Amino acid sequence: MVELEHSSPMIVANYWMARFIVAYTRRCILGTDSQIQLTEQSKLSIKIKEIMTSSDSLLEVEEMGIQNILHSVVAYRKSVMVRHKPIAQIFRRFLEDKCFPAFQAGSDPIVISLDKRGRLVHYNALHMILTWRDQLYQETTMSHDLIPSLEDELRERTLGANRVIDDIDTQIHDFASEVRKNINNWVKDMKDKMKNSFRSYNYTSEMEQILWDKESWSLKLVVSNIFNGLDKRIDDEEYIFLCGGNNNKQVQEVILKIQEVCSKLQMNRRILYIGRSEKTLFDDEVRRMCDYKFYKYIIIKEFWTRLQSIVSSRIQYLFKMRRDERKDEIMHGVKKLLAYEGEGSTVGVWALLSKGNRIIACDMGDKMLGVLNEYEKWKDSAQINGFERAFKDCYDMLNSSSPTSYQHSHCSLNYPSNLDKIPDTQSCPQCNHHMHKFVTFSCCHTFIDH
Repeated sequence: MVELEHSSPMIVANYWMARFIVAYTRRCILGTDSQIQLTEQSKLSIKIKEIMTSSDSLLEVEEMGIQNILHSVVAYRKSVMVRHKPIAQIFRRFLEDKCFPAFQAGSDPIVISLDKRGRLVHYNALHMILTWRDQLYQETTMSHDLIPSLEDELRERTLGANRVIDDIDTQIHDFASEVRKNINNWVKDMKDKMKNSFRSYNYTSEMEQILWDKESWSLKLVVSNIFNGLDKRIDDEEYIFLCGGNNNKQVQEVILKIQEVCSKLQMNRRILYIGRSEKTLFDDEVRRMCDYKFYKYIIIKEFWTRLQSIVSSRIQYLFKMRRDERKDEIMHGVKKLLAYEGEGSTVGVWALLSKGNRIIACDMGDKMLGVLNEYEKWKDSAQINGFERAFKDCYDMLNSSSPTSYQHSHCSLNYPSNLDKIPDTQSCPQCNHHMHKFVTFSCCHTFIDH
């Protein structure tokens, strides 16, 4: 890198260590073990070893191989690996002053982000990585090919030229091909310049803010691309029901009613069970009734971990933008889902309905079932105005007429202890009453020592 040629060995070492940590974290979190990523990780490992070998006096490294670097990373999935080895005092002070205030023993893992110049650009990029996943690595491509339009324009402007120029079509084709080649070369050159610039680093708090600026409460935000094939169903504007809860009978009752109503209207729909209950997830009857089946519980765990990261990241964003969290549609929607499936929750069933990417309603099973049971009253409206409008009108009417003393199943929200802006009070996303506040200590992982 041009920007690193005249940098101090300390900054160079920090940069390459950060590159390795990001590559390793992405592999742990996203489970992507492609040959390209493994090669990249191997190259980074070799580079770090070379720098440390040439900088022993500065870094005070004593036999610090790649395994010791891995021990400085808090593993995401099955273990937390923390190893304290002799490191340069400068680097140690940097970690303690800039990063450790966000990290506490026994708390959630963090991912420290340094840019290509070794500067701290995000003290914890983990929630950002989990929230947007592959979107941080996607390259922009042309939405359509300009060349056919160019060829048509050239033919129109040279109309009648074939009477005096026999090979006019060949010349038009060759000219358009040359234009395509020039466009591709220019785009490649721009991408190379972007990659070589220190400003191209994605894991910054500024990039996180840009990503949130264009987000809205939608099904794609909720499910991301964690479910194979679901994105196409969303783009095709199909009706999609997400269900959860820990009561098999109640879950089956809601799914059966959904199938019954959709069958009467002869409409396409997709049903998924994504609750945290392993018993319900792998129940034979529930699996038979759903359109998507999951064979590994880790997919469900990743789904709910990502939703928790959305809340953590969104809280920071709203605080920075000085916006009221209580009026934020994304926060309200995601908190609802997390409260339904929170530790100690007794919600038997809940459901979320969307048409394509647009979320129509999300509520506990009794309310969603109440709308479906009223089908005979709004079926004519469904024929005239469509299922989406009819369902939403009935749902809003039942909610407005429900008593203020509405009783619902116990639900709970959990916040990580190292989150900067944990609210002092929290309104229930379901009934808007103040929730009770508890401090919980839990141990659900093991430490691996070598």
